[in-house]
Amino acid sequence: MQFATQLRRTDAHERPVRDQPLDRQGRVVPADGHAAEHPDRHVQHEDGDGIEFHDHWESVPTSVSSVQAWIVFLVAFVAMEPVTYAAHRWLMHGLAERLHRSHHRNAARTTAERWEANDVFPLAFGAIVVALMAAGFNVAGWGVLVPACIGITVYGVAYAAVHDLYIHRRFIRSTRRLPGLERLAEAHRTHHRTNGEPYGMLLPVVPRTQRSGSRPSHEPVDA
Repeated sequence: MQFATQLRRTDAHERPVRDQPLDRQGRVVPADGHAAEHPDRHVQHEDGDGIEFHDHWESVPTSVSSVQAWIVFLVAFVAMEPVTYAAHRWLMHGLAERLHRSHHRNAARTTAERWEANDVFPLAFGAIVVALMAAGFNVAGWGVLVPACIGITVYGVAYAAVHDLYIHRRFIRSTRRLPGLERLAEAHRTHHRTNGEPYGMLLPVVPRTQRSGSRPSHEPVDA
């Protein structure tokens, strides 16, 4: 994983230049016979008016080495569990509970519907990560966002695999049980039964004295 440099494309229209020699790669050769000052600057001609366009890529250095990138990746991946806990507890069971109720209701159905209003959350979070990734690739000095967003994305894929595919069996028909994932599944079922802890997903913590929500999650009060 290497994020030491980035590429930035620059375009500039130049004044018409005629009767200047070009090398085999289309670069202007100065009077002294040496390569142009910017060896990555290529010249393209348009027939008729002789206008030349400069179209080249410049290397934009960042401060993230390969080792640092791996560290940022791992930190971002691990940090997503407490972030997920906080978002689940205080956003999905707080300010945006109306959307999240669709997930609890759907999970209680004998035959669950394919889509839920709750799906707005992963779409919104994904859009934010894509925007940050684009900034990391295109803004000088922001390269650290690239490995961070990759770590967040890998966590998101793991979350979806455990929560949506394995626990709730969305989009799949398999009923196979995996011992390594059953502990996570049982912890999440506890959350659905009590509408309280645990709110985490890949590292759920169920307190000895189970703290429950204000009402059973499968019977939410209508909005």
